[in-house]
Formats: sequence, C-alpha cells, structure tokens
Amino acid sequence: MKAQNPEVTEIVGIVSRLFEKWELNENQKTALINESTPSELHMRLSLLLNIHEELRMIFENPENIYGYMRMINHNSPFNGSRPIDLACKNIEGLQHTYNAICGITGSANHHLA
Repeated sequence: MKAQNPEVTEIVGIVSRLFEKWELNENQKTALINESTPSELHMRLSLLLNIHEELRMIFENPENIYGYMRMINHNSPFNGSRPIDLACKNIEGLQHTYNAICGITGSANHHLA
C-alpha cells in the first residue's frame, strides 16, 4: 500500500493493523486495497474503517469484532459465504459488505463512506 501524504500514511497503517487482526492473507489484503486512483483508495480505506467501527458497535467480544469478516454468513448478501469474500471481489462488494453490516445496527450512515 502506497500513500502520498502523512494523513493517508497514518490511515494505511491503521488499516494494515486491522488486516492483521482480521487475519487476512496477502491476496485478500491486495484485493481490498486496489489503488487504481487516489479517490478509490480513499473510498476503500473509509469503507474498511467504517466496517470496523460498525462491528465494534455490534459486538463486545473481540473474537466476533475481528473474526466476523471470516465467518460463514447465511444472511443476504453473503448467502453462505464469508463477508471478506464479498468485500474482496471489487469496490461494489466492499460497499455491499459495509451496507449489510450497517443493516444489523440499523445505522443511518450506511450509504456514506
């Protein structure tokens, strides 16, 4: 992950630590941070941080906060797959993952990133 300014560098560091806690492999990390443009990188970083914040509001148990993305989920839009699998497909999958998690909390901000 490359960063152009100190603020982005700090956010990339936070997201990198989050990836470690989510226990992601290198392919998953690469898929989530596909930096085709600075604005897309910003959107992806924002969605990832917002997903983490939503999970912290839903769960108190660290195993669920950090393990949720790797757990099989039978609810829509995951339909028997893991949230991380949808999130890694493309930026739309990442957005759908965020929206689905916001649906659990009823968060009014689920269309913002």
